[in-house]
Amino acid sequence: MLGASFSYELLQLMFTLPYLKIELLEKRGIAHRQTASTWLKKLTDANIVKPQKMGRTTYYINYRLMELLSAD
Repeated sequence: MLGASFSYELLQLMFTLPYLKIELLEKRGIAHRQTASTWLKKLTDANIVKPQKMGRTTYYINYRLMELLSAD
């Protein structure tokens, strides 16, 4: 479903931060805006991240990672 279209840097970030956002991927030079949007949409469709709109920014929350980080 996801294919091999993701970058290694994106995968690293997914296991480092509990959230992603388009601007973060752009600032780190991982992807252009359209590519970042496509990747995050695919991750959302695969139920890996969940979008959470806060103000004008959409954060893509990795709830599974958050659960692992907060587990005893």
